[in-house]
This record gives sequence, C-alpha cells and structure tokens, in this order.
Amino acid sequence: MSEIQEIVTLEGFESLEADWNAWLERTESRSVFMTFDWMVAWWRHFHEGRTLFILVQRELDEVICILPMMVTTRERHRTAVRSLSFLASGTSDALEINVVENPAAHLAALAAHIRDRAEAWDHIELSDLSSASPTTEAFANALREAGVGVELNEPCECPYLPIAGEWLDFYNERISSKTRSNNRNKHKKLQKLGEVLIRWVTDTDAEPEALEKIFAMDERGEYHGASRTRPFDSVVGQSFFREVCGKFSKRGWLFIGLLEVSGELVAYRLCFRYRGVHSDYFPGFDPEYFKLSPGRILMAEIARDCFESGQKEIDFLRGFEDWKRDWTDTFRMNATLTVENSSWRSKGARFAQSPKKALRRFLAGKSESESDDSG
Repeated sequence: MSEIQEIVTLEGFESLEADWNAWLERTESRSVFMTFDWMVAWWRHFHEGRTLFILVQRELDEVICILPMMVTTRERHRTAVRSLSFLASGTSDALEINVVENPAAHLAALAAHIRDRAEAWDHIELSDLSSASPTTEAFANALREAGVGVELNEPCECPYLPIAGEWLDFYNERISSKTRSNNRNKHKKLQKLGEVLIRWVTDTDAEPEALEKIFAMDERGEYHGASRTRPFDSVVGQSFFREVCGKFSKRGWLFIGLLEVSGELVAYRLCFRYRGVHSDYFPGFDPEYFKLSPGRILMAEIARDCFESGQKEIDFLRGFEDWKRDWTDTFRMNATLTVENSSWRSKGARFAQSPKKALRRFLAGKSESESDDSG
C-alpha cells in the first residue's frame, strides 16, 4: 500500500532532489519542465503569496509519483479564495502527471487524498497537461470516482515536429521555394549591414553575457498590433532564468541560439534539450530588424542542428502561431483540469469575489438539475 506525504516547506522540497531525479528517470517523461532543477528554481524566485502543496507518493520507500503543486491565495472584498495549481504553471509549458507502475491504483489514492484535504483549497486548476498522456484522463476519472466534480477542457494546440530523415530533404520538401529564396535574400541584406554570426550557447558560466544581452534587448515594439511581455522582463524573472540556465548548462540541457550582426544581438531563441526533445521555449528579435526576418533565419539554422545532432523532436510548445505552421502540421492538445470545492465555505468565498459568475454557475446547475428531474 502506498503512503502519501505532503511537502510544505522549502527545506522539505530541497531534500527531495535525489528521490525526484531517480523517480523521473524511471518515467517516460520528456518534459524538461517536470525536472527538479526547473521546479525548485521557480519556487525560490516566485514563491511570494503562495504555499507549497507537493504530494509525494511512496511504496516500499520508493517514490512512485510526485504531484508538485502550490496554493495561491487571492483576496478580494475581504474574502480569500485558495487556488490549487501546478508548481511553476504559467512559466512552464508541458506539465505531466507521471506515475511509475500501476497508475490506476496510485492515482485513486492521490485523488482521495486531495478530496480529504478539501479544507486546504477552494478551487483546483491544473493547466498545460498533455491530452495525449493517458494519466491526464485517468486522474480526472480518479477524482470523479472519489466524489470530486471535474471538468477537463482542451484549450490550446501545441505544435511539434517529429524529426526523421535528412535535413535537406525535409527543408526542401517542407519549406516553399519562395520562402527559401526570401530567407537567402534577407540573409544577404543582413550581411550588408555587418558581419553576421549565428552561434550556440550551451554554457552560461563560460558565456554569462549571452543571457544579459537577451535581457537587455528592447522588444517593446508591437508584434501584430500587440505589445509583448517576456518572462524575464522583471528583476525576479531575470534572477530565475540566470539560476535555471546555469543549472541546465551543467546538465547539458541548455541551448541558446544567437544571431548577431557586428557583435550586436539581433535575434535569439532560448531553448532546452531534454531526452531528445528540443523545446523552443522563448524566441525574440530586435523590432528594428523586423523586415529582415532574423528570427526565421535563426530558426532554420537551429532546425538544421536538431536534425544533424540527433534530436528526436522539436517541440514548439503552446500556441499555433502562423510561423510555426511553416514547420509542421502536427500538434498535441494541452488540457486544463478544473475542480470547484463544493463546501459552503468555498462557495461563499467564490460568491463574495465574483457574485455574477457564481450566480451564473448556480443557475446553470439548477437548470440541469430540473432538466434531469423532468426526464
């Protein structure tokens, strides 16, 4: 029989490192965002206003599942609503529920524990779960069987490119001759402005200036009519990425692509490589070079490297923007699992914060109930 432990302190979190790494190694996870290094660094920098709620499931002293969660308290109209979510959600992308062996029984135990700890939360929202993972639906079903009402929606497409064959064969077949010609012409125009250098950074200890150049780039120009917010525009965001990129570079998981003209940074792509998956996490470029498409030129060179270095997949992560369609038609869906606590305390808190929304939910539920009775 499995035992479930709650981790609620940073000290307890940090003590999990060896168990966490050993557990994840036994799973089939290919998400760098589920690693201990990513999660603990995120918590160190973004913990304010939140409390830890990490569930560690063990059987015979061996970790079989870790659900890294947190409780965020939002106060409004003198009432607090406590939301339970994945640790690092928002900053992360592909999050997973990973179970080693016999997932149905283990997920049932986790669902029962969350139900029995309902006094600790008013609302659950687990976002960016892969719909393709069987544990996503299995966990939702386990919660339902435990008596917890669950909604499972698929709000986001996540494009990816399985890598197979030779680079030139793929590039010439996938990318139109017009686009290839445009890329060559724009590359030549960049060369007229100065020496063009495309390079990779995988060790931020050796090249700390790479991140600092990215942080300093002014990207406040509008992209398709909307201003852009980067995850490292704040002081705390920059501190987080300095730490996590330093950790990832030691693990061999960091890959930063830079396009420079005469030493000036023109475009970058902050990427991670984990278990054969190249995650294109956050790209950017100097808006002054918009017409020369430096981001697309850099992406083509990084894709070439993915083919030639033996990567198995390029994961473009959430959002199917037009430029991603140049590279692939294949996508997964991200799911969001939501639960509303049915206790009167939680209902009252939600009503106090959003009375119109709560009333609509109540009337919708009442209407469904009357419809069921009349049937």
